Amino acid sequence: SLIESLKSEIQDSTSTEDIENESENILVSMETGRVGNHGTLANISKAAVGVPESVPAWKRNVCRMVLVIVTMIVAIIFFDYFAYFNSFIGALSSTSLCFILPPLFHIQLMRTSGHINWAILAKNLLIILFAFIGGAVTLIVVIRELITKMS
Repeated sequence: SLIESLKSEIQDSTSTEDIENESENILVSMETGRVGNHGTLANISKAAVGVPESVPAWKRNVCRMVLVIVTMIVAIIFFDYFAYFNSFIGALSSTSLCFILPPLFHIQLMRTSGHINWAILAKNLLIILFAFIGGAVTLIVVIRELITKMS
């Protein structure tokens, strides 16, 4: 069967020494905080933030304060309409995080590996289409309800 042939291919392609070496590398990286050739976890998280060290601390702190103040103002404005505001944010961000981005990443991985399976591509595109339709419907309903409640 297909599963048995995949198991035999995996067993043939990887020796027990390879598996033991990889598990040792993982344990060492967990103990030292080093991840491959990228350096420490702290360096990776600094690079992920995207704020260079050359930016003075006071500018970073002002940016943080502005974000907190804007969030506070939005919370004050939408105090009575928190459920609608939460649904609005969910329709925009949760839909893309859960249903749109993973299929897009999978499509990109399939393209770069050269293994394009048209059935999986069609499935990913259907998931993306479903997410766009669901997000749009939710967004329209929330906006209509919010307008109705505010007027």
